[in-house]
Amino acid sequence: MSDEVDLNTLKIEYDDIKANAKVFLNKLRNLLIELLSRESIVANIVESRVKEWKSILRNINEKGLVVDKIINIADLIGIRFIFLFKSDIKKAGKIIEDNLFLIDKKIMAERLEINQFGYQSDHYEVKLTEDRLRLDDWIDFRKFQAEIQVSTLAQHIWTAVSSKYDYHSERDTPEEIKRSVALLSAELEIVDREIKRIDDEREMYREQSKKDLAEDLVKIFEMNLNVDILDLILIIKLPSENRVEDEPFSDLLKDLETVGIITGNDLVDLIDKHEAEAIKRDSEIADYFKLKYQGKAHPFNEELKYYYSSDPERIKKGVFFSFAGLVKEMLDLEFGEDWREEEAIKT
Repeated sequence: MSDEVDLNTLKIEYDDIKANAKVFLNKLRNLLIELLSRESIVANIVESRVKEWKSILRNINEKGLVVDKIINIADLIGIRFIFLFKSDIKKAGKIIEDNLFLIDKKIMAERLEINQFGYQSDHYEVKLTEDRLRLDDWIDFRKFQAEIQVSTLAQHIWTAVSSKYDYHSERDTPEEIKRSVALLSAELEIVDREIKRIDDEREMYREQSKKDLAEDLVKIFEMNLNVDILDLILIIKLPSENRVEDEPFSDLLKDLETVGIITGNDLVDLIDKHEAEAIKRDSEIADYFKLKYQGKAHPFNEELKYYYSSDPERIKKGVFFSFAGLVKEMLDLEFGEDWREEEAIKT
């Protein structure tokens, strides 16, 4: 497969399909992100690429890759989703299998014996289903397939280390450092378990806090704010449709502390005083973007053009601000729009 004529033919095919492969890659990545989002699953990192020609050539010349057609390379198009929680791996795998045609899959945990090391990601080789290929905006991608990898952050670290040194199995690893490599693999698995334990303990804390809220609002409101108490109070006090999955509560907590809002009662006082005006502002901005998306002029104040929205679905629902955004709007109403600069000067 390494003679000049065959390689030239493959290079011509590669150049011919590369642009369309990138279009397919972007559409498939965005589709999967949307499908995950519907199930409230958010990847911490999403990586994607169309395999470079030099990488294909290296695999042919150095690793003996047999290629009849570029389009048939299983990982020509690759997408990697990296999650915080191991439980999201199975959920993501199910979404992939339910929405794409599965050619092959490798679930690494099922492939390793108890005495083997390795903590690698799950791999899914897929192509589009016939149902999706009936849609006009997907019909041009019938020939394409893709490799989708799903892993936790800890698994991703292992993949990075094993790829750097080419230690993909015990056979590849020198005896002198095999123990260290195996220990790293085990420790990374412990990291995943500890992250899960933290998540379980946090959920127990939040459930107990909800019970305390139901039984004694006064007690909770007298407590000093942390990100979880802050979230619970905002869930009670603000419209549910404004909440987003990844609220920047840590940054908001710093802003609140900066102006002396320390307890739940302090926050409730701020909300009670300015909620109506902040919600009105939220509605005005959402209306501005609704008209903007329709190509129509907006009757409201000119300053609205400086806002930016990247989520048309929220605008359709008539909301712009997240919980954190609403509270920051209330801080501006209470302390003036320049309060951050003034506080920075003081410190």
